Amino acid sequence: NEYNLNLKHRFNDKFAVGLLSHANFNPMAEDLNKDGFADIPTGKQYNFMNKYAYNSGKGFEAQFGGGYLEDTREGGQLKSLQKNYSDTLPYYLIGIKNKKWELYSKTGFVFRKKPGTSMGLQLSYLNHEQNNYYGINSYYGLQKTFYANYIFQGIIKTTDNTYKLGASFMNDQVDETFKLFKFKRDERVGGAFAEFAHNQGEKFNLVAGLRADYHNYYGLFFTPRLHMRYALKGSKTVFRISGGRALKTANVLAENTALMATSRDWIITPSDLTMPYGLKPETGWNYGFNFTQKMKLNYKDAYVTVDIYRTDFTQQVVVDVDANTQQVLFYNLKGPSFSNTAQIEFGWEIRKRLNVKTAYRYV
Repeated sequence: NEYNLNLKHRFNDKFAVGLLSHANFNPMAEDLNKDGFADIPTGKQYNFMNKYAYNSGKGFEAQFGGGYLEDTREGGQLKSLQKNYSDTLPYYLIGIKNKKWELYSKTGFVFRKKPGTSMGLQLSYLNHEQNNYYGINSYYGLQKTFYANYIFQGIIKTTDNTYKLGASFMNDQVDETFKLFKFKRDERVGGAFAEFAHNQGEKFNLVAGLRADYHNYYGLFFTPRLHMRYALKGSKTVFRISGGRALKTANVLAENTALMATSRDWIITPSDLTMPYGLKPETGWNYGFNFTQKMKLNYKDAYVTVDIYRTDFTQQVVVDVDANTQQVLFYNLKGPSFSNTAQIEFGWEIRKRLNVKTAYRYV
C-alpha cells in the first residue's frame, strides 16, 4: 500500500506554501523459498515535508520549512513464517527503525542594479535517531547537526568572470552504542571559501575554488578544487579535467551496519585516541580526465566518451574482513592506497527510436 498527498496554496504573488506527504505499508511477510526467513522485510513509513516560499519582488527571496520521517522495517525469522520450529534458540530477527526531523531556511538577496551580484544564507538543523537490532546485537545512534553557510557572489567586469566568497560552520553531535562499544563525539568545524569561474562562451570554462577550515579534532586543513572544460568544432569535441582534495570522518559503525548481522567480533585498532573512534580522518586527492567526441554515422548521431580518474588516499580507514573470518578489523591505512578507473563508452542512434550504448570499464 502506498499513499501520497501533495497540496499547495498561493496566498498572493509573494507568498506560497506546499505540503508533501507520503506513507507506505508492507504488512505481508513472504517466504517463497521456504527457508524460514522473510524474503523481503515488512514495515511502514511516514514522510512529511512542509515548505514555504517568499519573494518580495524587490530582490529578497526566502524558502523555509521542515520535514519528518519515520521508517520501520522488520525481517528475519518472523513468527508468521514458522511452521515446525522446535529449536531452543530464540528467533533470529532483524529490525531497523529510523526517526528523523529537520528544519531549514534559505534566504537571499539579488542586487538588481548590479548584474550577477547576490548573497545568500543557508541554515539547517537535523535530528536523526536510529534503533536497530540484528539477532542479539543491537545498535543505537543519535545525530544532531547544525549547519550555517553564507555566500556572496559577484562579477569581475563582466558576467563571464564570477566569484564567490563565503563562510560556513557545522556542529555535528553523534552518540552511538553497539555491543560493548560506546562512542560520543562533538565535531565543530568553521571555515571560509573562495571560488572563481570563467566562461568563454561554449568554448572554455574554468572553476577554481579553495576552502580553509578549522576542525576541533583535525586542526587547520585546506581543500582546493579545479575544473576545466575546453571545446572544439562547435562543442563536438570536448576535453575536461578536474582535481581536488577531500577530508571526511569515517563513521565506522553507521557505514558498516551490514556487518552487524554477522557473528564477527568487531576490533578497532586506534592510531590516535584523541580522534573519533581513535582513528585519523580519511584524506585523499582525486583527479581525472574526460574526452567526448560527437559525430555522425550513417547520418545518425553517435558519440565516444573516454574517462580516466585516479584517487590517491593519503590517509584511509580500512575495513578488513579478510585477515580473520571471525573478525572485522578497523584500522588506519599502512602503506599506499589508490583507485584507478578507466572507461570508454560508445553510443549510436542506429535508426529512429533505436539506440545502442556499450561501454568497457577497468578498475
